[in-house]
Amino acid sequence: MGSQNAHEISDSPNTQETIFDIDHRIEALLATLPDPSQSAHSPQLIELRRRRNALVPLYQLPVELLLAVVRFYLKEVAAVYGRHYSHLMKLSLVSMSFKNIVEEGSEFWACIGAALPIPGVEMCLVRSRNQPLDIYLDSIKYVVQNEGPSINTSKWDEALKIRRTYEKAFLDRVLPHFSRVKVASLKIEAESWISLQTVLGSPAPLLKSFSIEGRGAQDPLLFLQ
Repeated sequence: MGSQNAHEISDSPNTQETIFDIDHRIEALLATLPDPSQSAHSPQLIELRRRRNALVPLYQLPVELLLAVVRFYLKEVAAVYGRHYSHLMKLSLVSMSFKNIVEEGSEFWACIGAALPIPGVEMCLVRSRNQPLDIYLDSIKYVVQNEGPSINTSKWDEALKIRRTYEKAFLDRVLPHFSRVKVASLKIEAESWISLQTVLGSPAPLLKSFSIEGRGAQDPLLFLQ
């Protein structure tokens, strides 16, 4: 039986292989690729990296400890409101174990950020299941973070239109879940206040904090009276 090339992969992993051995094989395989930037699509590299991850002690931890790692990370690193979603996306790319834990951990998706794109809002509402929600809405921040490069800052009317469209889409999706809301901080245009009328009188047994900052109105408190 002929010897196997350094970058070839057997059908079953060698129980004696080490991370160093796999790194060497990954380097050898990368050297044979005409375009290393496409390495993510190589079945052989995907398999080698899967084997490598399986040898890393972190990935061998019990699920309970991995959950604790994710909770600590979100508390310490993603403490600024509205940043949970982007950090969850990064964590889900670490490994399949992290991906499963992040996607199944409903508590991790219960913070809906101030400038989160609507597909992210929808994902958080689904994956948070019945968890109490922290809701933050700031359409100006949304425009700056998501639309800024495509908008001329002198076109205020265009920016205002985008803000109002975002606010409506955000509230249309979130307000049906108002009974789950624990914290709500809303910075919205006066035109968006009408959307709140249907829920302000609704039961909100979990609500601990509610703040609203109106824009474009002389008396923002008038709406709440």
